[in-house]
Amino acid sequence: MPKISLAYVKRNGLVASNVLFTPFVLQDHPDKKYYFLAPSGILPELKAHGVGKELMETSIAHLRSVGTDAWFVLDVPDFYPRHGFTPTDKKTPYPDLLTVPEARIALELAARTVEKLSGKTKAIAQSMQSRRWDTSGRR
Repeated sequence: MPKISLAYVKRNGLVASNVLFTPFVLQDHPDKKYYFLAPSGILPELKAHGVGKELMETSIAHLRSVGTDAWFVLDVPDFYPRHGFTPTDKKTPYPDLLTVPEARIALELAARTVEKLSGKTKAIAQSMQSRRWDTSGRR
């Protein structure tokens, strides 16, 4: 599965935001298609102007169009639940570094996908670095 990068372009040509979706697999479900969101960002002067909402809607539509089963995020969950994300107990590659358990959230893009998941998580090499999974703020 390839990485996916989506950008929102402001009218004057500046890239206002970007998201990168990193593919991963759960060893017990090699036939399923999952992505982690990492990283993402919006230009500070465009926050609270609907850019995040538009980027979410575009991202969800794109991931559905390529047959993604679920989208996972490891982030402070104050924005994502507005778009259908819910807490999940599925393990990240370094669960001992997850000091903020409520940061683990997911969006099912294929019905009843997340609840059935089990197994060790494996992502591309660049994403398997332990510092990418540390929610302690020690980065």
